[in-house]
Amino acid sequence: MAVVRYLSAEWLEGLSEVGSSDTVRQALAGLQLTVQQVVTDGPEGDLRYVLRVADGRLSATAGDAPQPDVTITADRDTAKAVATGELSLPAAFMSGRVKVKGDPSVVVQGAAALTAVASALADLRATTTYD
Repeated sequence: MAVVRYLSAEWLEGLSEVGSSDTVRQALAGLQLTVQQVVTDGPEGDLRYVLRVADGRLSATAGDAPQPDVTITADRDTAKAVATGELSLPAAFMSGRVKVKGDPSVVVQGAAALTAVASALADLRATTTYD
């Protein structure tokens, strides 16, 4: 896999590819979730992308979700720390580094499944540059 830049179109594509693997499909079976991600203070300004979990698949696309279950907003440094595993999302939330709008209970309900997906992202993390 080629090296990709964090939050680039190629990175989102890689995230979707991981999200369609058999391991991820088994972990996400039965979970329906739409998360709007907002990353502020990036080199090109704010970036918005959508993570959707449906039919056992995780997909990532640039842009906005019309009706997300939850919107998670973080500055780029915090988003990078969560993406690399240096900081957990709950710790980022508890410390006020991440803002959550909407119904966070849907994320809590899917936490075990989403944690299982984290290990499947190891290859993507290894081929991502976070500059």
